[in-house]
Amino acid sequence: MPVANIQATALLVAAFAQGRGDLLRTGMQDRLHQPYRAKACPLLPLLLPLAEMTEDSPVLGVALSGAGPSILLIAGNPAPPTLDDMIRQAAHDPGLEIIHTTISTGILQS
Repeated sequence: MPVANIQATALLVAAFAQGRGDLLRTGMQDRLHQPYRAKACPLLPLLLPLAEMTEDSPVLGVALSGAGPSILLIAGNPAPPTLDDMIRQAAHDPGLEIIHTTISTGILQS
């Protein structure tokens, strides 16, 4: 498992360097930490499937943010106006607080 995470880290760097959202989906898959921490962060297993939907999905990656309980979700640019509703529906929480930020304009294309 540690080797898989090291490979994912290299892929994640390549995804950002090349602006490739398709690589980001795979690069954000964690096999070492997230499976064990998911029990302490019930939102994680609800949101992880958003990144696995299809290649056309606006969600490029989902990960536990630090030790949790926050979740980092990376969406393509531009993100659709329905993204917040999609996240809240997956989380089964219409009042879920969502904070938007950007890395850089146009760095990742879905």
